[in-house]
Amino acid sequence: MKNFVRRRLCLLALLAPPALTTPARATVVWTATLEKGDLSEWGSGPNPTKTLPDGTVRKNVEVVGEQVYGGKFACKITVHPDDTFGQYNQDRVDIKHDSTLTGEGKDSYLSGYYYLPEDAKTRNEIAFYETKGTSRNWMDLWVEPKTGGGTTVKFGIESNGAILGSVLVWTGDWTAKRWHQFAIHVHWSTDPQQGLVDLWFDGQQVVTGYKHKTKFDGNDMFYETGLHRVLPKAFVETIYFDDFIEADTLAEIKIAVPMEGGGSDGGTTTPGSGGTGGGVGGSGGTTDAAGGAGAGGGGGAIGAAGNAGAGGGQGGSAGTGGTAGTGASGSAGTSGAAGAGGYPPSASGACGCATTGTTSARVLGAFGLLALAAMRVRRRRRHHPRDDC
Repeated sequence: MKNFVRRRLCLLALLAPPALTTPARATVVWTATLEKGDLSEWGSGPNPTKTLPDGTVRKNVEVVGEQVYGGKFACKITVHPDDTFGQYNQDRVDIKHDSTLTGEGKDSYLSGYYYLPEDAKTRNEIAFYETKGTSRNWMDLWVEPKTGGGTTVKFGIESNGAILGSVLVWTGDWTAKRWHQFAIHVHWSTDPQQGLVDLWFDGQQVVTGYKHKTKFDGNDMFYETGLHRVLPKAFVETIYFDDFIEADTLAEIKIAVPMEGGGSDGGTTTPGSGGTGGGVGGSGGTTDAAGGAGAGGGGGAIGAAGNAGAGGGQGGSAGTGGTAGTGASGSAGTSGAAGAGGYPPSASGACGCATTGTTSARVLGAFGLLALAAMRVRRRRRHHPRDDC
């Protein structure tokens, strides 16, 4: 009898579902909300202050309570004609963040909000990635006057001499006196076949899986933001920014349309390695992203599917899907639609897989077999009272 029970238990062990692995936890590695009332979340850059001829000290970088996106404080940066940078013939005031996610093969996700109180008067780099040690500017976001009035925003990779962002990737429209969110995902690599860039502007994905060399060399990168004019100009300009997040997954950087509403039509992606960006996530999605799973019904009602976007985010993932039910063992959630494209570039867009009752059925089946084995043991004992098992 003991051998019989052992055999039954071994059979149950084989039929039981494998242990579920714990998924890797997403990590926010840096935030800069400025709610401490100081610049301790940022590193110093060129010209944070300027000593004037009369001995007074002018603050070019300030934490202020005006033009705030979230909370009580934002950062205000002002550049003046005399804010020259080193031996270079430039006006420049900016601050930086030393990223820990820019090593070869790593992925970084970063978002933040920007506000211009007036249209651009000249080209200004407002954000860029630069190499530590070798000081090579490699990715640039800039604004410049738009033909016929208004402001254009552009993103480019590489620097060719004095031309920053010499490989133009995307162009869009920027509205003054309105907050805009810029978000970027980079798969960092010195190999142009491995490096990838995704961009979001005001909640909309505008660049999807753009393949390019994303590291100039083996050095890590830092992110710098502010106002950087390639040539000195005889006027003053100001920018505000707020609420930055850097993480190792997309969901953590909270991509969304700014509260005041968007300020662009999505712009255009330059043809080539990338492709046009996806649309805003569909009826199940919270932000822009394509492909992805509607949430499975953990019980009760069926989760609604997330509609597919046009471009494919990481893994061709879609807008986050519908809500899960709350019942004890309800129906499976509906699959999210497949993304078109996605990262890595070889993927055709992963479908959002529905949560099913398969695992629950296997668990319940295993318990049923265990109960059956116990019943058989009791029967054998009743029919063989002298059995010493």
